[in-house]
This record gives sequence, C-alpha cells and structure tokens, in this order.
Amino acid sequence: MINALVTAFSGPGAPFMYAITAVGAFSLTVGLERFWMLVIRWKINAVKLFDALEVGTETEILACVQHSPLHTMLSAGTRGETTEERWRAMGSEAGWVEHTLSRRVGALASAGNIATMLGLLGTVYGLIVAFGGMTDTATATRAVQISEGIASAMSTTAWGLIVGIASLTLHAFIEGQVRSMLALGETAAARMVRTRS
Repeated sequence: MINALVTAFSGPGAPFMYAITAVGAFSLTVGLERFWMLVIRWKINAVKLFDALEVGTETEILACVQHSPLHTMLSAGTRGETTEERWRAMGSEAGWVEHTLSRRVGALASAGNIATMLGLLGTVYGLIVAFGGMTDTATATRAVQISEGIASAMSTTAWGLIVGIASLTLHAFIEGQVRSMLALGETAAARMVRTRS
C-alpha cells in the first residue's frame, strides 16, 4: 500500500495527493502547537491548585496557574471586595481564556473534512481518467490509462482518508484537553470565590 501511495504522487492524481499532503502538514503543525501549549507549557497540577484553593494564599493559588491562561481569569478574581464583583471580574476574562485555549482547534476538524473531500475528488478524477481510456482505440494505451485511472482513484481515496482520520483524531484529543482545562478553570474560580468570601 505504501508503494502505491508513493507512486500516486507521480500519477494522474498527483495534484490531489499533494493537496492532501499540504492539508496534512497544516493539521500536524496546528496539532503539535496546540499539544505543546495545552499539555506541556500550560500544564496545571490540579491537586496542588485545589490544595492552594482550600488553605493557601491568593499568591500561592496564582503560582499554580502562573504559565496558563487561567492565571488571567483567577487573578481577576482577586480584585473586588464582594463576591459579585469577583464573579464579574472573572467572567469578563472567561471569554478571552476560552478563545486562547481553543485557538485554531476548529481548523483541525475542517482540515480532516477537507482532506477527505480532496480524496473523494481525486477518486472522481481517477475514474474519469479510467473511463476516458475506454475510448482509446489502441488496446495497450487503453489498458494503461484504465489501470492508471483506477490506481489514482484508490490512492487518493486512501491518502485522503488517512490524513482525514488522523486530523479528526487529533482534533478530538486537543478539544478534550481544552474542555478539561476550561472545566478546571470554572471549578477553580467557583472554589476561589467560595473560600475567599
């Protein structure tokens, strides 16, 4: 199968193979960047954070989320005298936090769908080439064109599905990380307001 995919980059479906590869490269780039930010750079020790929320100072709480977008929201919660003022301050930052965490995540799902559609478009093109070969008068030419068209159709389908499935899997994982961090932020904000009231 790998040999067939490599060969398809020089066959009639080559433009589709290269387009799918470009979409895959985009997906991989976005996925790696979001993975780095969400899983490594912005990683939060939830146990340490919740311990600080129960018995620690505001400085200790903020130190637990120092490198994360949640720092902006929780630090807003330290400003204000009443519970309502704290909630309002954190609520005003929540939209920015969500935007920062989920930046470009939707593009992964789009890339998965585009790769699949390009694969199907390559399939249609390969079949057009194959059926176009049936009108050739020379038997040898007809056989070559039909086989090239069908090979191109199957290869672009396979490559589009491989890239599409990988992109959608990456999207599901990254989106799960975003949801998890947002849930952690909401819980931390609620505990912070409750324990500091």
